[in-house]
Amino acid sequence: MKERDNQKIIKDYEKYRIEIENISNNTWRTEFFTLQKLNKTVKGKPFKELTEMEIAKNLKSYYPKTRFNVITQLTHFYRWIFKLEKDEKLPDCIRNINKNRKSIMKIYKDETIKYKEKIVTEQELERLIDSSYKLMHKAMIETLYNFGCRVSELLSMNGNDVNFNGKVTKITVRDSKTKPREIIFNGRSKYLMKWYESYAPFKEQKNKPLWVSSKQKNKYQRFTINGVERFMKLISKRAGLRHITPHDFRHTAITTARKNGIPDTHITNNFGLEKDTRMMRVYDHNGIEDYEEWLSQKNQEVKPTFELLEKQKRTLEEKHEKEIKKLKEEMNEMKRMLSNFGLKIKNEYELEQEIEKGVFVPKMSMIKINNKKVKKK
Repeated sequence: MKERDNQKIIKDYEKYRIEIENISNNTWRTEFFTLQKLNKTVKGKPFKELTEMEIAKNLKSYYPKTRFNVITQLTHFYRWIFKLEKDEKLPDCIRNINKNRKSIMKIYKDETIKYKEKIVTEQELERLIDSSYKLMHKAMIETLYNFGCRVSELLSMNGNDVNFNGKVTKITVRDSKTKPREIIFNGRSKYLMKWYESYAPFKEQKNKPLWVSSKQKNKYQRFTINGVERFMKLISKRAGLRHITPHDFRHTAITTARKNGIPDTHITNNFGLEKDTRMMRVYDHNGIEDYEEWLSQKNQEVKPTFELLEKQKRTLEEKHEKEIKKLKEEMNEMKRMLSNFGLKIKNEYELEQEIEKGVFVPKMSMIKINNKKVKKK
């Protein structure tokens, strides 16, 4: 009977969230699983009677990176159950957990919840791709990394949602938490284009999926989120890496974009974030070390000043002056050598003329005739 009451509460909450607060079906689906899991963990005990320890025990079953969102969902849920305004105190079962969620939270047997996303490095990406046996898996991993889309957005792509114009690769995602949009990657996405151009079964077909199942039972059906999570877990293990989730790629892409100095406006549009929300802070993992590195690179980029330009001018003048001086010295040396050679030719000619006229005949000399030395008296 108690469990049935909980199911009724979940049903009423669904109606409130979708009809009154106008959330998307995808968002509600996530919250629905959260509440069903809580109900199962406490074995149908009424939600209003739960203790802080029971909720903490339920949170312990989630990955640290997921707990933050679950706490947000439960906080909203308990405000609705007890009909509380935002400025009113939360019930005891959730108050302390919600209060400490932004820092390291001590819950359930003094264990800690740490909310810190992992960043996927280029080396880890290469190992994941190398450990993937199927081209479609390689293409999906590369697309998640390059475009930073949500996994649900990735799977919503159809056969005509990929375009490469020679400079940038553009994809269209249709099922989004915010709105359908185009996402741009600067360059050619190697494995995505290979899959799209040569192997995708429904290439350029408008309402057919780009990513399909290869199992005989569901052959050519749209690939599922569970399928992506399963092969990511398997490939991470095969590559000898930690368990890399599909959502880690989104955090990596947004962190990299901000690190590279892309304006927040473009990041918001490209990655489908709502403007003026805390999500940018959630996805951005640049730390003080990254800021120091950025400053170091900026400091190496010397801005031109009048003094610097004047110095460059003098340097160029000195350099060319030395080169001109060197050329002049080489020309003078060549002139000297030519002059000596000409004088030598002249002296030999005059000597030959004197010998022929008999004006000057040495008593003993070595005369070279036909390459032979001959003595002449």
